[in-house]
Amino acid sequence: MTMQAVVTMGQGGYEQLAWRQVPRPRPGPGEVLLQVLAAGVNNTDINTRVGWYGAAAQDTSAGAPPPTEATLSGWQGATPFPLIQGADCCGRVVARGAGV
Repeated sequence: MTMQAVVTMGQGGYEQLAWRQVPRPRPGPGEVLLQVLAAGVNNTDINTRVGWYGAAAQDTSAGAPPPTEATLSGWQGATPFPLIQGADCCGRVVARGAGV
């Protein structure tokens, strides 16, 4: 079974966002799977894509130079791409993992 997702392919501009069919995840123990009915894009989504969380990256304004290899990192080290972002969403539970 598959689902549709906007996938962040790497750090950079909007060209790093790709609409894809991806495998539908299966929730693990203590997890649920949501069918997303509404979503937003927040500063964390944008800053992760543009590479702002790297130690040397400072400027996220329009026209700022893209990050270099030295600045490509995330909250806890390198960001694992491709990545389906999105912390701001709502929907309905469609599957539950063990213990839920």
